[in-house]
Amino acid sequence: MASFSEQLSAARKAAGMTQEELSAAVHVARNTISNWEHGRTQPDLDTMRLLGQVLHVDFLNGDAAVPVPEAEKKEALTNESAVNGESTPAHFPQKKKIIVFCAAALIVIAAAIILLVSYNAKMSKSAEVTLTALHDPAPMIADPAFEPDGLGWEFAFVITNGSEVPFKPQKGTMLYYKDDSVTSNMDLDYAFLRGCMYGDTITNADPAPVYINWGASYPLFTSVELQLQGTDDHGHEIKLKATVQLSQEKPQE
Repeated sequence: MASFSEQLSAARKAAGMTQEELSAAVHVARNTISNWEHGRTQPDLDTMRLLGQVLHVDFLNGDAAVPVPEAEKKEALTNESAVNGESTPAHFPQKKKIIVFCAAALIVIAAAIILLVSYNAKMSKSAEVTLTALHDPAPMIADPAFEPDGLGWEFAFVITNGSEVPFKPQKGTMLYYKDDSVTSNMDLDYAFLRGCMYGDTITNADPAPVYINWGASYPLFTSVELQLQGTDDHGHEIKLKATVQLSQEKPQE
């Protein structure tokens, strides 16, 4: 019957391991392996069992080293891999969890980016507001209400919003021109403008455009300009202006 030292030496060589590699696998010094193989000393039972797992033999059989069962081989491989810092099948479920978590995190981040881009795109859109004269030029009419000659003009400016972004006109100014010079002006506050609107703001959902009706007396003016300033619900400041020419042709009597 071969001695333990002989069995150990033979099993190590059969496994293709050096004494230094075997010592690292069972966490002992290299000369300790040498002492075991030369019969100077013997390992304890736990160390002998570990040697058997590393070399895939059973040193505790009592007669001769015999191959270990397949289950113990797998355990030995796991232990060796852990010693060498390698991944083992036991780590696969944990890796899978990490991969799933990372994938879920990427999906959440991608969704957040899409939402942010969509929100920014929506907020960057401004109200599509226009200001125009209803009739240009405005015809002169005869009306005793116009002083001093009973002649003047009635005209209107039209505000439309072609988008669903609400627009709130905050103030306006009516400028009266005689040729190229401003001869008079009148400020319009929000309270006045609100009286011309269908709600607090102007949107494309309004039942009709917003009309600002006005008048002027002959012969003081040749044109009138309306300037409007306001903001939409996305915070964009919007400035508008429109001019109506006042016809100087008197109505036929």
